[in-house]
Amino acid sequence: MGCLVAIPDYRPWPEVAFPGFVEDPALAIRALAAREPQRPLVPMGHSAGAFNAGCVALDPAWGVQSLVGGFIGWASPNDFRRDEVSPPEIFPKARIQAAPRPLRAGEAPPRLLVHGAAAPIVGPYHSRILTESAVAAGVRCAML
Repeated sequence: MGCLVAIPDYRPWPEVAFPGFVEDPALAIRALAAREPQRPLVPMGHSAGAFNAGCVALDPAWGVQSLVGGFIGWASPNDFRRDEVSPPEIFPKARIQAAPRPLRAGEAPPRLLVHGAAAPIVGPYHSRILTESAVAAGVRCAML
């Protein structure tokens, strides 16, 4: 089908805390883009992996957003407080967001968010928050 699939890993807690585990997928995107410069990259992940993929795809601070053509998040924790994480030491900040605000149409890539209504660990409100902010900013987004 013409798709290149790569499944890079990242260092988990307690080996590293934030932002270390997001720096790893950013490095992988740079490496893939150097190898395949004509292919659009669409980071995808589930749960913590979706948070990491969302950070690099949606936040220009990671330096790879221009290399990304979209983002797919499965049960992605996108917007939460530090006290919602166990242990909270994983994140040094009080509030953690995968996507900065305000989002801007034309700068942020389109996204597909898939979230079960009864997800036991990461509630679907995470995907709703990201969907609502994207739609309000005119960024293409679908939530299933």
